[in-house]
Amino acid sequence: MKKLLIVAIVLIVALFGIVGVGAMMWINVSNQAVQLESQFKAQVEANKSTYDKMWKILSQKAQITDRYSEDFRKSYEAIMQGRYGNNKNFQGSLWQWIQEHNPTLSPEMFKDLSQSVETYRGEFDEAQKRMIDIKREHDVLRLSFPSRIFVGGRPELELKLVLSSRTEASFESGKDDSTSVFPAK
Repeated sequence: MKKLLIVAIVLIVALFGIVGVGAMMWINVSNQAVQLESQFKAQVEANKSTYDKMWKILSQKAQITDRYSEDFRKSYEAIMQGRYGNNKNFQGSLWQWIQEHNPTLSPEMFKDLSQSVETYRGEFDEAQKRMIDIKREHDVLRLSFPSRIFVGGRPELELKLVLSSRTEASFESGKDDSTSVFPAK
């Protein structure tokens, strides 16, 4: 009878141990899934903010650059008109123009705008890649054994990347033959 009692106690302890380990594993895996889902939702909102910031900065810098260029053109025209007016002596005017110090349009604003485009597009690309990685982690958790036993029924995260129509068309067709930076309109 004593041996039977010891066997029963060992079986009960083992059963509780297995149930306990299973419960702890279920809690851990469920918490991981919730954490990834929350992180994904937060990253979507962060991406919206990054995208909005990017376009506002680029748009405003482009407006400043356009205004600078337009103001420079107007100033330059006024300076040239004031200096040379309707001078019919083209050769003399040209020589005078070469000898004088004339204002120049600084390329620095355009360089700054170009660098901003590259920087903010890169920042947004990294934000989208974080979303891809969070989804990958969530999919591994949902689909791999043994975690799928506990969270396999959770819905897949819906990943919507912000892409250009050109990129979508290229991936759909499997081709991208355009090499023109400034395509004809």
